[in-house]
Amino acid sequence: MTAKEILEELLSYKELNINALATEMGLSRAQALYDIQSGKTKNITPLMADKIIQKFPEFNRTWLRTGD
Repeated sequence: MTAKEILEELLSYKELNINALATEMGLSRAQALYDIQSGKTKNITPLMADKIIQKFPEFNRTWLRTGD
């Protein structure tokens, strides 16, 4: 899976949009998430994965990073 596909699946599962996810994660701006969604950023960084897991511990770090 690509980072974009992982993000889209996460958004669908949590029934959130990009801005709501950014707010939940405590991000001041959603740009990093938009960059993943657009394909500009090809990977979810370890720091981004950790921020997602802090808010949503049901997600697996390996899945967030690799899609596996």
